[in-house]
Amino acid sequence: MNSIWLLEEDIFRENLELLQTEIIKQGYGYQTIKYLPFESGKYDNILTTDNCLIFYGSLGLGRMLVRYKKANVNVFCTLENYECTKYYAYFGEYLLNKNYIMLPLKELQRRKDFLFKTFSEDNCLFIRPSSGFKSFTGHIVKLEEYEETIKDLDGYYQVLPHAMIVVAEPQMIKEEYRLVVANSQIISGSRYKSDDFFVPDDVFIYAKKVLEIEYNPDPVWTLDICRTAEGLHVLEIGGFSCAGLYKCDLEPIVKEVSKIALELQDISN
Repeated sequence: MNSIWLLEEDIFRENLELLQTEIIKQGYGYQTIKYLPFESGKYDNILTTDNCLIFYGSLGLGRMLVRYKKANVNVFCTLENYECTKYYAYFGEYLLNKNYIMLPLKELQRRKDFLFKTFSEDNCLFIRPSSGFKSFTGHIVKLEEYEETIKDLDGYYQVLPHAMIVVAEPQMIKEEYRLVVANSQIISGSRYKSDDFFVPDDVFIYAKKVLEIEYNPDPVWTLDICRTAEGLHVLEIGGFSCAGLYKCDLEPIVKEVSKIALELQDISN
């Protein structure tokens, strides 16, 4: 039995070829897969195999493969474990958004005055979905744009009325880093949103301290750390199978993820 990586086409183009090269270099295989949401039996030929399958691609396809009953494919993105309503309880003291409130979308309009009185900075709030599926991107909302933003979430983004929304104080982020965690150990990392991808030692030291909490949403996941004028914080966490890797060293990632997937396959058999 061998590890076969299922790499979704047209996703994470910045390092897809490098990932393919590293997979082959280590003696594993890969196959590209396309997101075809409306075709019956679309993945039967790919997923009917005795090999150990590892998915890497979009949240949409990842969620679909988790529900696919004809295959044992490793999708390291257990969405419920990336809900803010769940992991904030563990990382609270380390969070960038440590001063926050969560409430249903339907309540955002009614509680407008309270929210701006409590959390606003220069008449701005930060909002993001609690959902691990990220129904919309977290962003800063100005007071004069607030009501229109709520309408867009309800209409264009089709966020459900009862969906939980995080509201917090806006923060000025200087640097952002993505670290890959496997079996509670940091195996690779990269700075992002910058031309300099180097991760300084203090970020690794801080992340190791965070990992002492022992919250593991998956055997492999990503931990995003950011730096503000006040220091380092946990920005968010994410599922490895659906996370960009930027300039992370791919050698330990392919090695450890393939190993973990094979171990999980042996346990399930």
